[in-house]
Amino acid sequence: MKNFVWVILALLVILSSAIGGYYLQLIISQGSAPLDDTGAPTHETVIGEPRPDFSLPDPSGDMRTISDWDGDILAINFWATWCAPCKDEIPEFVELQKQYRDRGVTFVGVAIDSNAAVTEFIDRYGMNYPVLIGEQAAIDAAEAYGNELGALPYTAFVDRAGRISHVRRGRLPKPEAEAILQQLTGPAG
Repeated sequence: MKNFVWVILALLVILSSAIGGYYLQLIISQGSAPLDDTGAPTHETVIGEPRPDFSLPDPSGDMRTISDWDGDILAINFWATWCAPCKDEIPEFVELQKQYRDRGVTFVGVAIDSNAAVTEFIDRYGMNYPVLIGEQAAIDAAEAYGNELGALPYTAFVDRAGRISHVRRGRLPKPEAEAILQQLTGPAG
């Protein structure tokens, strides 16, 4: 009887590990969360919706509103200084900001962190685009843009008409970001 209990426990552990592994792989491979009632990834339900408004302070303490950049194509990136994938993608965003600035693209970093940590990070990484800072208010903004799980990094693209056109949970590789920007800006010329 004792061996039978151990066998059952071992099978339960193996089964739960397999299910958890499958679920984790699904999230990683799709870059998305569980599906909603319609079968669509929950974070994509904001595609085509008007850009939610929010206000947060910049590193100097001045309040900025996301509508300050109305008319630009926005790449709104929710991140934190302690987030390893964020550290990987931000230097690429710095390059893309340089490359697309003259085409009306503005990256806006929304740091879910403390002002002191963010200020040091901005200097270290040479961030050349606006950064806003918040804690719960920044989390609330991320949720309004479809980040219901609170994952970091999370990037939402807003077209010139002020509608959310693309969202990406997790690290956004530079080629993928560039393809989105080319789609939104049209051919260089």
